[in-house]
Amino acid sequence: MNDRRRMKKLRRKRVESIGKQIEKHEEKIEKEKGRFDTTKDYWRKEIDEKFLKQIERTSLFIHLVDISPQTGRDPKKDFEIINRELKAWNPDMAKKTQVVALNKMDITEARERVPELLGFFKSKDIAVFLISAATGEGLDKLVRYVGSEVMRFKRKDVNKEANS
Repeated sequence: MNDRRRMKKLRRKRVESIGKQIEKHEEKIEKEKGRFDTTKDYWRKEIDEKFLKQIERTSLFIHLVDISPQTGRDPKKDFEIINRELKAWNPDMAKKTQVVALNKMDITEARERVPELLGFFKSKDIAVFLISAATGEGLDKLVRYVGSEVMRFKRKDVNKEANS
């Protein structure tokens, strides 16, 4: 009997010891996780700043919007968030020409979302192109439009320099 009690007591102590070790490891994991999140946020901020500085030089923005319902995202809300970030970084960036390419037109469920999204972007006077990166549908129109806009901006810049 005494041996059984002693063995039971030893097992209980071992379980308690293992439990304490697990708690210590969980604490370490949480600390590391917190440190990783902070580092991740720092690098995200660094990358965002570099990216935003780089795109300040662009003449127009093309928003490639995945409209497939599988993403679970709201394209209108995402568009608004991006524009708020652009405006917060530099108010002039929000004034630049914007083009929206609604992607995934090869998916039936995505096509069903088009009328609502067209109305939203047209109300903001933004050129919208329906494309499918998978099939190439609509890409020619998008490329031609963007090319003509870039040429228009270049002509504008040349005229500004000539008048200066």
